[in-house]
Amino acid sequence: MNNWSSLQSYKDRKPPWIRLHKTLLDNFEFHGMSVNARALLPMLWLLASEHSDPTSGIIESSIDKIAFRLRMSKKDVVRGIEEIVIAGFIQQKQSCSESVTKTLQDCTQTVTPETEAERETETKKIYGVGDNVKLTDKEYLNLGEKLNSQRESYIDRLSTYDKINKYKSHYLTILSWYNKDQEKSKSDDNRQQLPRFKA
Repeated sequence: MNNWSSLQSYKDRKPPWIRLHKTLLDNFEFHGMSVNARALLPMLWLLASEHSDPTSGIIESSIDKIAFRLRMSKKDVVRGIEEIVIAGFIQQKQSCSESVTKTLQDCTQTVTPETEAERETETKKIYGVGDNVKLTDKEYLNLGEKLNSQRESYIDRLSTYDKINKYKSHYLTILSWYNKDQEKSKSDDNRQQLPRFKA
């Protein structure tokens, strides 16, 4: 967990509570995530507080167990943790041979802070109609897996956005826009399915 000491007061036992700083209200990376990921992150902090070493900020659980503990679907947990890792709040170090930004698997994993040096090891390439969207090869491929045929349209959408320079992670921004669009689409579909009554 990134900056775990700022969330934790207890040093020698499992805490009954953790700190939640109000600086989160203005944290750009936090608000760049989907609603699902923003709801999941504080729950992961609570799970990390249960580790035998309360100063470690480590979670050692399978995805299935995390999903059960939080009463969430496995799909939502996997998708949420992936966003949280990309946003830099946690780093995934699991026993299976997958990189930190890959989708979590059904194995025991240790979640620890990601260093700045580790985040910047991959070279980013330029995409978009304005040649101003920066993505690593891995990020570009991941967008293709998630967005399918919509990948290029979302890249171009960000490329033509006049405030593109304020976004630290173009990958996270595109992913956030896509997730929010999906949530809005589901909400619109639900409204259309509501029964209509005529007086």
